[in-house]
Formats: sequence, structure tokens, C-alpha cells
Amino acid sequence: MRLSAFCLIFVVLSVSSCRQQSKAPATAAPATAPAAAARTTAPTQGDYYMTIQGQCADLGAEHASDTHENVHHNACNGSVFQRWTIKPDPTVSNRFLIEWFSNSGKFWTAENFNQSADHVTFDPRRDSAFQRWALNAQSDGGYQIVNDGNGRCVNFNMLRGGVDLLLTDCSALGGVDVGLQGVQ
Repeated sequence: MRLSAFCLIFVVLSVSSCRQQSKAPATAAPATAPAAAARTTAPTQGDYYMTIQGQCADLGAEHASDTHENVHHNACNGSVFQRWTIKPDPTVSNRFLIEWFSNSGKFWTAENFNQSADHVTFDPRRDSAFQRWALNAQSDGGYQIVNDGNGRCVNFNMLRGGVDLLLTDCSALGGVDVGLQGVQ
């Protein structure tokens, strides 16, 4: 089986309080996520760094003008390229949009709006289930991020040595301390 050939990482996000910021560069994100209290609800709308083991979800400066590319992870550095806005989807309750740096027009998407997508990409906004995300609260205070279009979970791909964020079967993920840290 394709998924049993390697260990997968369960993406759980802990939430720190955050407030909306202007488009000024952000302060550095901590290299590791702080311990989180148990959480049973979705995060509040705002700007966040999505982190796992000192790595942050990253658009990449080289892709700032692109309209379609894979979302990567890189060492947390507090740059605007690692800043993501989480906001409720206006069309479906309990679902969220994840946009690079508020009002950029670049939204997390299941690659090519496809049922079998295995990468997280960014694309211009469409009213599509492949751009909607469930943020499922976990007992450790974090969240599991699940794509609404294909039911697959976000995986930071740490153990395989890749830099792309993947979409994998949720049942194959194992627990890892991950953080969603508010931009202060």
C-alpha cells in the first residue's frame, strides 16, 4: 500500500490568541509551538503561522506573484510568506478558507480541485469544496485540517524529507505536536 510505506504526520493545530494585523511584516514565529489547552471549538478568524516541529507552512517568496503552486514548509522565520488568514467560509457553516496573507486572493486548495489530490496548492478563490477546510478539534488542544472536497488531511510531510504540504488519508496519520500561532 502506498500510505503504509512511510510514517505520516497527524496535523494538529494549537491556537494562540490573535488579532487582525495590517499588511506590515510580522514578528518572528517561535521555532516550536507552545503547549496548548484542550480546545473544542474552531479557531477565531485571524492571521496565523501554521507550525510543526519548527517548520511553518510557507508560500515561498518566489511564488508571491504566481496564481497556482504547491504550499511548502520551511523553517519558521516570521515572514509574510508564512502568514495565513483563517476565516469562515461564507457558503458552508463550520468550514474555513485558508488564504495567504489576508486579501491576497491565494487560497489553500486540494491540488487541481481534484478528488484524488495529494498536494495542498494555492489558487484564486472559487466557490469549491476543494478550497474549504474542516478544522477538527483534538483532545490535545489542536486541530486536524481536513479538505472538504476529498476528505483528506493536511500532512506536513516531515518524515519523507519533502517540502510540500500533502493531503493524505486521515486514518494513517500519527500524533505530532503542531501549532497554529496567532500573529501578534
